[in-house]
Amino acid sequence: MKTGMNLKSGLKWSLTSWKSPDDPSTGEFSYSLARMESPEMVLKKASQKVWRPGPWNGQAWNGVPGMSRNYLFNYSFVNSPDEIYFIFSMYNASIINFILLNDQGIIKGPTWVEGDHRWNNMRDYPGDRCEYYGKCGAFGSCNSNNGDICSCLPGYEPKSPRDWYIAERSKGCVRKRELLCGKGDGFLKLEKRKFPDTSNARVYMSLGIADCEIECRKNCSCTGYASAYVDGSGCLAWFGDLIDIAEFTVGGQDLFVRVDAIELGDFFAHQLCLATDGTITQNKFLIYRAPTENDTIAQNKFLRDGETIVTNGGIYALGFFSPANSQKRYVGIWLNKVSEQTVVWVANRNNPINNSSGVIKIDDRGNLAIFNGNSSNPVWSNNVPLPSRFIYNMNSSTLLYQLLDTGNLVLIQENKVDFLWESFYDPTDSRLYGMKIGLNLQSGSNWSLTSWKSRDDPSTGDFTYSMDRTVSPEMVIKKASQKIWRSGPWIDQGWNGIPNMSSNSIFNTTFVNNPDETYTTANNYNTSVISRFYLDELGFTRISIWLEDRKKWSIVWSAPGDSCDDYGKCGAFGSFEELLQAWKLWRDGRPLELVDRAMGTSFPEQEAVKFIQVGILCVQENADDRPTMSTVIFMLSNDTTIPIPEQPAFILTRNYRHPNSSTSGTGSCSVNEMSTTIVEGR
Repeated sequence: MKTGMNLKSGLKWSLTSWKSPDDPSTGEFSYSLARMESPEMVLKKASQKVWRPGPWNGQAWNGVPGMSRNYLFNYSFVNSPDEIYFIFSMYNASIINFILLNDQGIIKGPTWVEGDHRWNNMRDYPGDRCEYYGKCGAFGSCNSNNGDICSCLPGYEPKSPRDWYIAERSKGCVRKRELLCGKGDGFLKLEKRKFPDTSNARVYMSLGIADCEIECRKNCSCTGYASAYVDGSGCLAWFGDLIDIAEFTVGGQDLFVRVDAIELGDFFAHQLCLATDGTITQNKFLIYRAPTENDTIAQNKFLRDGETIVTNGGIYALGFFSPANSQKRYVGIWLNKVSEQTVVWVANRNNPINNSSGVIKIDDRGNLAIFNGNSSNPVWSNNVPLPSRFIYNMNSSTLLYQLLDTGNLVLIQENKVDFLWESFYDPTDSRLYGMKIGLNLQSGSNWSLTSWKSRDDPSTGDFTYSMDRTVSPEMVIKKASQKIWRSGPWIDQGWNGIPNMSSNSIFNTTFVNNPDETYTTANNYNTSVISRFYLDELGFTRISIWLEDRKKWSIVWSAPGDSCDDYGKCGAFGSFEELLQAWKLWRDGRPLELVDRAMGTSFPEQEAVKFIQVGILCVQENADDRPTMSTVIFMLSNDTTIPIPEQPAFILTRNYRHPNSSTSGTGSCSVNEMSTTIVEGR
């Protein structure tokens, strides 16, 4: 059977689903040939595209991996002046098989198994998450083997970072920066790809891949190109959005995407790094750039209050600052592209300067030091334990402090790459990408976060976020020595106590545990989203993303997240029940301990106690003791005497016997009565 169209008669051969399994009338779904310069089969629900197998590549549909290696079917695609159609036949005529479009919009391939007297379905389309049309939007690529299946093409970033983070990717991606056509732009090769929708593509079958690039390059509207056939012949060039791209482990073809000069330069620099064979670690080589006057503090140079150094990419800045509602001056690193003051590292957090006469410079021992005016005694110094050879040769060897695009302030010797000191090993309240949080088991170094004292005071606060290695390594939040929260041990790809940790779309977390070090670190795989991980002054670790359109931070994750996250909430061998805990605290005269720590101390305590008291009344053991909603509203809105609550329902105190059991025990139960109105006939 042909699926396609007769160009002479206008006749179309397509599949249309049943309305339901019991109703063979015309359903919502159709599978037909879309006639374009590069014709494709398309599965639709009414006029909406659901799945496309990609264009014909000379052997198979480009978006159906393994189709060309099939030993059961013989496929043919005919594109002539008279007809365009797809047809298949069985190599073994004794095998009974057909293609079915069911009422749910799924294309199936049932094959009859004679020995078992049943139909065996070989494959569903669409079946994989990435097979649904436009899953990652325009200029996005889908890979079902990744935890986060969607990624933007090189040179692109999510159109809506917030939607992208919460896994709503249909809005797709946009260019990071304006494409200056003809000014250093070029093409990057993406391997093993399902080609984008060809509805906006042109076909040049007489061109090879080299001429295809020339054809695309001379038209600034051309966003990508590829060989039409797997043998390298023909040219496909896209003009406009690239949508419905997928990445395969096996199969697919090379797709060349147009990128700007900066993206192209970064790619080749990265490739050069990977090809370099030496003693330099890859991580340092990748993040290192030649120092400039704008991102370094050199010997015999000063950085005064009011002056800053800025990273090469403009992401971070270092200088003096004052927190909101404070006149004290601190030296810190902050996010330079965010309009709201967002400090991620503070040098002199416990030794502020009370005026604007502060100076930063390198002292005679290579330390970065902060001085108050002309004072010879530093307010703060990083106290770098430099080898004696550096100190003895300070005049002949040039030391520089450079602020990298990662936010890491590093001490280097000019023309060298090794870091002699780095701020990443002395974090304050924020974990930046590439920073380690954990322990060096050889030196005893402990890399941990410490909260600010308050929003206006960056001095050392009450809370720490660190690696606990007492049994199985895990992350813990402590208030002094008291545990507040723990992550649980590392299992597979994440911390046991943080569900869905690996499914976020911004960064991936790595855990390393070896004889030398135990630490966790995070790497950013979505540079288009400005995000931060920090420990706030109330003892919460949070992940926030910057919403540029609203000019504000949005918290997308927090720990502890709920009452059950609080460490040891139910004691040894206990499992948390919020009502039981509320009753115990009320009974013991400690109801305010139920108030979320995020409230701080800025709430009316009497009002909080009233709300807790009314809440417990609403879950009393007997229904008659529970107030109606009108009574609840009256009690909360007026100064009135509120009954003292008795023990609420669902408390594990009552002995009961199951009617079908000979044993008794302690369990949760209550007299949960309801009033019922029965309607009877007159």
